[in-house]
Order: sequence, then C-alpha cells, then structure tokens
Amino acid sequence: MSISAQINLPKNNNIGNVKLKNNQYKDLKFFADGKQGFVYQDGNVGKKTPNAEIIFTSEDGTHTQKIKTNGYGRYKIRLKPTRYIVTVKYKSYKPYSTASGFSVVTKKFGTFNIPLKRVLKYPIKRKISN
Repeated sequence: MSISAQINLPKNNNIGNVKLKNNQYKDLKFFADGKQGFVYQDGNVGKKTPNAEIIFTSEDGTHTQKIKTNGYGRYKIRLKPTRYIVTVKYKSYKPYSTASGFSVVTKKFGTFNIPLKRVLKYPIKRKISN
C-alpha cells in the first residue's frame, strides 16, 4: 500500500511530531527535496513569467521531470537528489540552459530563481532604389 500526501513544510524544512492513529503507518517517510523559485525577465525581477516550462534532466540522462510556472511565475518541484541540467522555455524569450550539473538537489528544498532574456525584434529597414 502507498500513501501520497503533500505537507507544506515550515521555512527550516523540519516537521515536528506527526502522530498517526494506531501507529499503522510506522514506515511512513517524509521527503523534502527539490527546487523552488521563480522565472523572471533578466534585469527586471518584478516581471515574472507565468507558464514557463522548466525541464530538469539528471546529469546522467536517466531522469527527467518537467513543470510549468504558475500564474505568478513561481514553481516548486520535488526531485530525486542528484545533479541536474536545467532548461527553460518561454515564448518570446531566449531558451535558458545551465551547465551540466549546475543545479544540485540535496535532501532539502533549494531555491533556484531563473532569469530569461527577452528576444528583441527590430523592424528591418530597407532602402528602395530606382
């Protein structure tokens, strides 16, 4: 039997005494590992990017997880502890990617805020000659 539950942890990632009736789930373990943060426009931390796709790929390529930012540009994802390459895609912005193993997940949530550069489109002016 398996049980899934989400428990919002306090800032220090510690859970106090959790009591279950009759000790029936004595082998229940709590996992608090992953990344959280927000995606924003480079140079303008106030400009968040909702629905940006974030892809976490383990350095050895055996594990991939995707998530999208919420309406406020925030994300929180539970990940297996290892080293990750992080890629972000968002319309009208340049794709973002970290170096191999840049993002390391340990046995607690870490914060990783991601800046994206906007793609600038300038109109092309052409001279018309006779």
